[in-house]
Amino acid sequence: MPRILIWKIANDNSDNTKAIRDFLISLSGKQIQRGVDFTYPALLSGLESYLATLDLLRQFSVEDIFKMRDELVEIIGIEI
Repeated sequence: MPRILIWKIANDNSDNTKAIRDFLISLSGKQIQRGVDFTYPALLSGLESYLATLDLLRQFSVEDIFKMRDELVEIIGIEI
């Protein structure tokens, strides 16, 4: 299912879909060559990150997430 969604996002030329592509690319953490707007693997990676974030927000409150972050900082001793 995600691959079909990525194909649709990649092949739709509307302004709204371009914004979605840019958003997914930013979430992917992948570098894109100059002059290339997107790659399918980067879109898929961004979508996976987005879906994982949505799942996280369904399970925990924002306050809980930041509390866990603070606890991790305390355990590892490095600010994240």
